[in-house]
Amino acid sequence: MRLRRLLLFVGIVVLAVASPIALGQAFDLSLWTIAPADATVTQGWPVVLELSFANQRAMNDAAYNQWIVEDIAAIDAQVDAGEITPEEADRQKALLIEREIVPIRIGGEDEPWPRFLSFRVDGDPSPWSVQLAPGEIPSQLLLDETSVHVFYLVIAPEETAASWIGRLPLAAVLDTQEATDSQTWQGVTSSNVLELRVEPEPALDDELRAAKDLTFGLYHFVLGDFEEAIRRANAVLDVDPESIDAWILLGDAHFQLEAFEEAYNAYQSALNRIPAGAELPDFIVERVLLAMERLAQEGTEIESPETEPDPEE
Repeated sequence: MRLRRLLLFVGIVVLAVASPIALGQAFDLSLWTIAPADATVTQGWPVVLELSFANQRAMNDAAYNQWIVEDIAAIDAQVDAGEITPEEADRQKALLIEREIVPIRIGGEDEPWPRFLSFRVDGDPSPWSVQLAPGEIPSQLLLDETSVHVFYLVIAPEETAASWIGRLPLAAVLDTQEATDSQTWQGVTSSNVLELRVEPEPALDDELRAAKDLTFGLYHFVLGDFEEAIRRANAVLDVDPESIDAWILLGDAHFQLEAFEEAYNAYQSALNRIPAGAELPDFIVERVLLAMERLAQEGTEIESPETEPDPEE
């Protein structure tokens, strides 16, 4: 399972305003914040962001001609190379005519799309080094009628520790004006602006310490350090065993380590904390079912625990 399918928390505030499609802008680039509480950035704490790409441009005659000619030539080349039959070529060409949105290609093998990505604060380069989290990062993005690409970004705690106090409006910018690959969309587009607030770290009581552990747990999870994510989730549960966010983080980290029984128990604990009579959140139910599926594949019989599982397990 891809990391992004697991990275959904109850109570996460996602703050974003979809950018209006400006003249000539081929797609929507949206930047989101993911935090256990709000858009406040605490000095010395990490930040996890989400970047998404989606094609939202209706096809016009000029764009239609450009892309159809290129794609038909590519199909004909496959026929000439014996890779597809003429009948399959005719079928693919017929599908091209039905398109309502221009497919947009960003980046390629020689020029991966992240090289065109930068971050700005009030139009100036960001004081923070914003990095793509490790994971499945293709060199080229293909934005067609239905595709939405989502990637996680991280700002390390040492970056925020050196940050100033106050407003920090962050935006992502994709500039491919100097791209040399003819298949790469060329232009400049910006995401919505995230209004982050940077504050000094306060004296930590139990509640704030739990919030810090949850933030660091999410950060380590995105970086792929699942053992540390488990340690941080357990630290939260030691203080607040009712934290649904922490139970889900615990389950997600165990799932990534293929400890499916522990993941199942953690997800069940999250479900048990949904108020009686309330609708069960789909994203928790889906996790439970997926963990059950993996356990069944392993031949493990599932028994509902009579008591809550120990967070340390």
